[in-house]
Amino acid sequence: MRYITNLNFETLHLLNRISKYSKKPQVRQRAMCIVFSFNKLSISQLITILKVHRNTIYNYLNNWENHGLLSLYNYKGQGRKCIITPDNEQFVMETVNEFPNQLKKVINILESEKGIKLSIDTLKLFVKKNGFYLETCS
Repeated sequence: MRYITNLNFETLHLLNRISKYSKKPQVRQRAMCIVFSFNKLSISQLITILKVHRNTIYNYLNNWENHGLLSLYNYKGQGRKCIITPDNEQFVMETVNEFPNQLKKVINILESEKGIKLSIDTLKLFVKKNGFYLETCS
């Protein structure tokens, strides 16, 4: 059996608050895992409660022992990278302004000139995020 043992009252109180009020579900789940482990729940019980793989539980516990509270949060840079980089945003918006009703043509221009491959839906989301409204999109 493996348990987290070295939690003081303040840390335990903070973990309980994080497990209830954090905006990120992964952070809440990791905090709950640490609290449950401190309360002597077995790995099998944690798997059942949290509905994650055994290796995930061990990763939570190892990371907690190595990094403490920082282990609850994801590191910057994880996840999918943006297709349209900040360097290319201006070019994309200029191309959309030039051909606002011909998004397939915009996509072809982006692919041929900048090597950016994206779908019409991705282009629409990017344009909308940047405050440009397309009435009719082809």
